[in-house]
Amino acid sequence: MQRGESLRIAGVTLILIAILGCSKREPVVAIGRIGGAVTLKEFEDEFSRGKSADVLQSVEIGRMRDFLGGMVDRRLKLRAAYRAGMDEDSTVLKRFDPFYRQQLIQQLYRTEIVEPTIKESQIRDFYARTGKEVSIRKILIRAPMGSSDSVLEKKRSQAEELLMKIRSGEAFEEVARQSSEDKNSAQRGGLLDAWTWTRSNDPLMNAAFSMEIGEVSEPIKNHQGFNIIKLIDVKNKERKPYRAARQEILQTLEREKRELLTKNAELYLNKLKEKKKYVWSDSTIALIAEKMASVGDRSRDQVVHVLENLGLEPAWTPLLTFKNGEFTVQDLIELIRTFPERQMFNVDRVEVVRNIVDRRVTENMLLENARRKHLNRHPALADKLKDRLENEMIAVFTEKHIIGDVDTDVEQLKAFYEKHKEEKYAEPGKVKVQEVMVKDPDLAQRVADRAQSGERFDRLVQNFTERIGYKEKNGIIDYFTRDGWGIIGEKAFEMRVGEIAGPLQLGQKRGYSIIKLLDRQERRIKPFMEVEPALKRDYVKAVKDERETCWLSEQRTLSRVFMFEETLEMAFSDQP
Repeated sequence: MQRGESLRIAGVTLILIAILGCSKREPVVAIGRIGGAVTLKEFEDEFSRGKSADVLQSVEIGRMRDFLGGMVDRRLKLRAAYRAGMDEDSTVLKRFDPFYRQQLIQQLYRTEIVEPTIKESQIRDFYARTGKEVSIRKILIRAPMGSSDSVLEKKRSQAEELLMKIRSGEAFEEVARQSSEDKNSAQRGGLLDAWTWTRSNDPLMNAAFSMEIGEVSEPIKNHQGFNIIKLIDVKNKERKPYRAARQEILQTLEREKRELLTKNAELYLNKLKEKKKYVWSDSTIALIAEKMASVGDRSRDQVVHVLENLGLEPAWTPLLTFKNGEFTVQDLIELIRTFPERQMFNVDRVEVVRNIVDRRVTENMLLENARRKHLNRHPALADKLKDRLENEMIAVFTEKHIIGDVDTDVEQLKAFYEKHKEEKYAEPGKVKVQEVMVKDPDLAQRVADRAQSGERFDRLVQNFTERIGYKEKNGIIDYFTRDGWGIIGEKAFEMRVGEIAGPLQLGQKRGYSIIKLLDRQERRIKPFMEVEPALKRDYVKAVKDERETCWLSEQRTLSRVFMFEETLEMAFSDQP
């Protein structure tokens, strides 16, 4: 059997497997040697992130096809990256480490600080309350802020007398009409517009969302006075399911309890530090600050140079000693080397040096705690860490094994310039005009006639123009391209320098323009030397894109990738 025929049969077999599998399992939208088929559900989950139901309902097949292609390409790269051992590559791990440290510490904060402070029951209570809309009737006896105790007591007694009438059988709405001092609601028998629950200190709101339908409250004091409320109705609102809304609610509660959370975090840190028994090496820290105070350049490399020439043994001189460890001058050097080259360090004061060391040691201490609690395996974190690691693997694999080095030899740059100068490095033609803009058509014609008869245009501008901010500019609209300024731009590019045109109607009810062409700059090709920095960036990007496209095309063929558009068209078919 011919090799081509074998490949064709193998391809047909893959398609049949996918189609037959659809009847028993989740439908498949792409198959091949890509680390597992892409199911319709996987595609929908990925594609729908951050998109509304309306968008998903009307999305075009072309857009979904492109997205699916991106998913396939990612899998091809990831498969190749694992085969190349990128999960153990030093560059990948170096890039991944800051994210890993940050996420682990954040998870420790959530586990040790947030969860004990904000209970699950509080989140569910918030969800339950915000899912309701209540209707109430209200009776108000006003008692302004600052009223004396005797006045308050008198007002409270009035409210209690009205409550007694209601409990004796009088209709709430009749009592409200006759006695409520909230005139707007009294006319409707005390009925208020429906309330949606919000986080507030309003005792009426809190009471209304805690009552049963038909229940009447005791007199409730707020800033207006004494209120009696009756819960009329409760309706559920349409909203996200609890699992989808939980994180948003948690963030709201975290903002509300920020002070308490900060206090609890400080207590937690202080306890950890007490157990570590910090001992600072004040003399060494003072020496660093003294040396740096005499140095003008405090960039990363200069700070490292000073630290390496303190006259000490950096590998073992401690800055901070603690239980089961220490932080040395060499540790500080290695830390500073991880920062960007151009970053400046004001390490000329003892407290600044201590702060840098303390932050790093505290971070390491928190990471140690998080690892001991196996938080890297926490369900909320494991997938996020895996995704980030794999993204870094793909990025580094693409740089090292797909793209490689790009030679920017001047001859190659010139060839690229010649090929693309018309489309990329041409400066479009521009014009400069002076304008009188008025809103009245008759006035516009009179101004145009005076301009055409030779009257000084700048004088017409000062006397008549109504364009806001342009009288001060003497009506000058500085250099702009053909597609700028609408009809003004279209007309100006047809004119000779010094020519006057108009009135030009600017659109319905916007006014009329009379313009004079002051200058024209013709389209020009920028010379090579002028565009060389941008040209180099464009060339490198073009080469990278071409190499990546070629690699992916080859891999799709070798991996026998098939995408099923008919199945893809089923996506989001169950959207409401």
